[in-house]
Parts: sequence; structure tokens; C-alpha cells
Amino acid sequence: MLADPQFGKDLERTIAGWEGIAVPSFSATTWDGKALSSATLAGRPYVVYFWFTGCPPCTKTAPLLMRLRTAHSAQGLEVVGANADEILELPYGDSDRREYVRKLGITFPLVTATAAMQESFGSVSVFPTFFFVNRKGKIAQQLVGLQDAGSLEEAAALAIAER
Repeated sequence: MLADPQFGKDLERTIAGWEGIAVPSFSATTWDGKALSSATLAGRPYVVYFWFTGCPPCTKTAPLLMRLRTAHSAQGLEVVGANADEILELPYGDSDRREYVRKLGITFPLVTATAAMQESFGSVSVFPTFFFVNRKGKIAQQLVGLQDAGSLEEAAALAIAER
């Protein structure tokens, strides 16, 4: 069923429609104790990336996001990883998450997604989900599910281009 192209189109119609609207306000503390919010990211392009530990597509996507962040650091692109383990009630602990992050070499800011954050972004229920935000604080593109490097690059270019 998941491989059925019609399923993908139906799913996208159900969860799409975020392009051009203001990014929902959010506030969180990174795993290393720093405050991070939509306000602190204002004026720069960024990606809010919803994921969970052990998510097979997330495992493939995280390294692509790292490369994307590095490639566009001069344009100020940031990636914020919002881990959904707790809201999904998954059995992973802090040590499991740290090992996952270490194994994948993730260095972008990580936060624990709250129920309020998940809800404000449309009750994200498919992982990974990406919201590419432009400098004006508008969602330039939303992507859902496993993405290739080209799709992520195109979405980043849209977020970066809008001044």
C-alpha cells in the first residue's frame, strides 16, 4: 500500500497546503540546553525536521540534511531536528537518542517535540516531515516522507531565495 503511487498522492493532498503561510510559533530547549524558537531563527532560512529514533527514512535523510546545512551555511540555513519519541510514546531513552545522533553524525540543533509543537505544525503524523521556512518566516515548502538530496536541495533553494 505505501508503495502505491495513488496512496502517496492521497497522503500529500491530506497533509499539504502549508506553503506561503507563516511558520507556527514554537519555543524549545535544545538538547544541549540552549533556548531555540521561531523568534530566534527569524530573518534566516531554516528547516523544521520532525523525526523519531529508529525511523528508517529518517536514518537516510539526516545525513542529507547535514550536507545541506553545510552547503548553505553561508546563506544562514539552519536545520532544527524535532524528535517525536515522547509524543509517539516510543520506548527510546536519552542514551538511545544520543547513540542514534552520534552514529549518524548529527550536529544540527535538536529539540524534543512537544504535543503543542506537533499540533501547531498540523499534528504531524508521518515521519520524517520537513518545513522549509524562508527569511520572512513563511513556509516555502513542506515535504513528507523519505526525500532524496535533490528534493531537499530544491526546497532549501526556495527558502533561501525569498528575501
